[in-house]
Amino acid sequence: MATINQGMSVEEIEQIVAQRVANAIEAIAIYESINQTKQRENKVVGNASNKGKCENCKWRGHQARDCRISGLKTKPRPSMTKLKAEVTCYECGELGHYKRDCPLVKFQNRVDKYWKGKARRDSNATTSNINI
Repeated sequence: MATINQGMSVEEIEQIVAQRVANAIEAIAIYESINQTKQRENKVVGNASNKGKCENCKWRGHQARDCRISGLKTKPRPSMTKLKAEVTCYECGELGHYKRDCPLVKFQNRVDKYWKGKARRDSNATTSNINI
């Protein structure tokens, strides 16, 4: 039997390491089960706050996509990133945003606002010079 630091054998060290690994695995499993429970509770609270009725079963508290009735289940909504990838801007022609979110339109609006404010300041200056 080979001995190492503090008079412990290799077998004893291996047992301690194995026990610590088992404890860590058990702690991770407990943490994951607590997380899953919290997620379920949050989902139930979120669904209960919905004041509309389910289209499948006509019960309140959840939407049709979350309904447990298997017969008339609706399709899940596509993710927003997928929808955004298919959108084309009518202003610049690029994919991924609508005209109202177009960076060119926003920039042009800022430029227009700047020049409108400058023109207003200039018109005030000229009208004050005219009055005698």
